[in-house]
Amino acid sequence: MRTNQGRPRAVAQTSQGSVDNVRAVGSGQLDSGLCQADVAFWAYSGADLFKAEGPLGNLRAIANLFQESLHVVVRRESGITTVAQLKGKRVSLGEEGSGTLVTARQLLRAYRLSEKLLKPSYLSASAAAEKMRNNQLDALIQVGGIPVPAIVDLANAMPIDLLPIDAAVAADLRKIYPHLQLDVIPAGTYAGTIEAMTLGIGAIWIAAAALDSDLIYGITRALWHPSTGKVLDEQPLGRQIRVETATIGLPVPLHPGAERYYAEDEQQKPADQKSQGQPKSP
Repeated sequence: MRTNQGRPRAVAQTSQGSVDNVRAVGSGQLDSGLCQADVAFWAYSGADLFKAEGPLGNLRAIANLFQESLHVVVRRESGITTVAQLKGKRVSLGEEGSGTLVTARQLLRAYRLSEKLLKPSYLSASAAAEKMRNNQLDALIQVGGIPVPAIVDLANAMPIDLLPIDAAVAADLRKIYPHLQLDVIPAGTYAGTIEAMTLGIGAIWIAAAALDSDLIYGITRALWHPSTGKVLDEQPLGRQIRVETATIGLPVPLHPGAERYYAEDEQQKPADQKSQGQPKSP
């Protein structure tokens, strides 16, 4: 998002994912972007993969939009039934700079695997799905809101399975990475698949702290306007975007403009619907 001297103007830019986005917002190359909750937390606190470069303290949140699900997809004919059996297999772990790759590496470590024990590729979901159709990959890992379009198309083209995450592994991961949540991909989300227990990660809309508060207030108000809701309700993922969950589990402080909107929205609610309070900006 970019602004000029007159009316604010939004310009969409593609990126490789969460890691790229937080770095771009943190450096001023972008005004706002989307990222996984865990990546935003590490960037803001200067932890994990951001330890060497230090905290990106100018990150602020507009909203927690929806929960993304960890998908581990395999060709059914491969006979792979557990994550541990990915050893030695051809697996796409997500693009370089993506949140998917970060989460995939966490998952592999939890199963005592590493990229050296796989035949890894670093592809987008669509590119990985194409290679699976051509029998050039055995599996792909992808973090995304369900249903992920590339996986929908893949399941319609060939039999696939979703690998579940073992309960013990999920518990261990959540102790280390508190922004991971227990999640379920329902049966039939993708053609021919059964229910899969997995992990979920919030998708956060972040913005630079320096952006004008009135601008962010207006953006937040527009996000939750009834006309926006009608457009969002036309898509399965859009139906998950709800103001009731917008401030839950935020890994960085709210932008003051967004905070003002949520405070006003809270005051307009009946007393029995009010929350215990909104996250505060520093």
